[in-house]
Amino acid sequence: MARVLWASAGCIAVALAAAGVVLPLLPTTPFLLLAAFCFARGSQRLHYWLLTHRRFGPLLADWQEKGAIAPRAKAIAIAVIVATFTLSLLLGLAPWLLAVQGAVLACAATFVLTRPNPPTRAESQEEHQATAAENSSGRCQEHIQSGPLDQMRSGASCSGTRPSACP
Repeated sequence: MARVLWASAGCIAVALAAAGVVLPLLPTTPFLLLAAFCFARGSQRLHYWLLTHRRFGPLLADWQEKGAIAPRAKAIAIAVIVATFTLSLLLGLAPWLLAVQGAVLACAATFVLTRPNPPTRAESQEEHQATAAENSSGRCQEHIQSGPLDQMRSGASCSGTRPSACP
């Protein structure tokens, strides 16, 4: 029963994230993170689907692996923050409400802008090569050069520590 509730909560979060793609005031990434959290507890199949989704998967991978937000996502987030506050000014909201909203939005903008950018493909490959060179455990090169999300996407895994155990 608990697994059904977790999976249902994840589906609701994905629906809200999808709506956030087209609705400017509804955030996408927090709902994706919530969906991944819920699916990890409720449905391995839905969790895998979300992590390998062509639109949502890369956002989650960047966040899970590096705590990173892509520059394009940062620009969109800041644009939405500015648009939200501008709309509030145009609507003539009470000064105390504008102050509270401004403080919250400033904190959100600071958080978004201080997150690192995800590594470029070249940087990622260099990092994997450095890890492979430092590793002396005998695990296969393919296993070392790919992260856990890459392995999940490809279906590859190493069942042992010798190269012969790799697919």
